[in-house]
Amino acid sequence: MKRFLTLFLSLVMAFALAAPAFAAEPDDEVFTFTDPPMGVELYDADENGRQVFNDPAVVSEHFIDPALVGTTNPDGIMPLDYYNEIPYVREKLTTNATVPVTPTKQPPLGYRGGSGATVFFFSTGGSSTNFKVEINSEIVTFTAETGVTSSSGSGYAAQVPDGAGDFKFQFLKYYVITTKIVDVYQYGQYKYTYVLHFPEYSLGHRWVKV
Repeated sequence: MKRFLTLFLSLVMAFALAAPAFAAEPDDEVFTFTDPPMGVELYDADENGRQVFNDPAVVSEHFIDPALVGTTNPDGIMPLDYYNEIPYVREKLTTNATVPVTPTKQPPLGYRGGSGATVFFFSTGGSSTNFKVEINSEIVTFTAETGVTSSSGSGYAAQVPDGAGDFKFQFLKYYVITTKIVDVYQYGQYKYTYVLHFPEYSLGHRWVKV
């Protein structure tokens, strides 16, 4: 079990550190959590009535903590796995952020208000955009997919507003980001630290007048 855990964490770290950056529009806004605005329709099924989706884990830091150099594993466990390393979760944090994204392949001028049409969208695919969140006094960058308009009559359904004018659809991704500060020990001695983030989100939406 320890070998599996260490191999999993090593693969996650290697993937996250080696993953190419996605192209995105420059955006220095740091997102913070807000409750769903009035009139936002929510997708089904967590404790707030929303379905939860997972994004890939992100490693934001990898460093040696001078305060821990020369210390031993607080659990006193001597690992016997392939790397002779064992992770110890020093701290666990939870951060919330609300991120709006605009699905691709919508009409250039948007949808005509008052048409009564119902349109469908997928929350994944489309293009990618970066967003920044302050976690434990550090700014961490994540990537969100914008989603894409569905032409098959399936996906997330939304009715075009009744008001006059043209509108474009936006997903509101309500992120809950679990952060773990992990100290790694080899043969019971401190070796290094990394910070691992697990983002997940639920969906709402809004219409933006063009």
